[in-house]
Amino acid sequence: MGLAIKYVESSVNGVEKNTVELHLQGLADQVRRMDQKLTTRVDRTISEDFETQQLRISHTRSTIRGAFSLK
Repeated sequence: MGLAIKYVESSVNGVEKNTVELHLQGLADQVRRMDQKLTTRVDRTISEDFETQQLRISHTRSTIRGAFSLK
């Protein structure tokens, strides 16, 4: 990002280069935090779904074993 800013004059349309850099850095930080939150939520959802499926598989196996032991 700094490389792109190097080619901007120190003041364009009344906005200082440093101000633009600070705002861009702030936006980059916000995007990073949003990405972290999204990644955490997705990971949690995948983990919960996996555990649910494992429980269903275990229950199904128990049911099948019980059905075969009755014969």
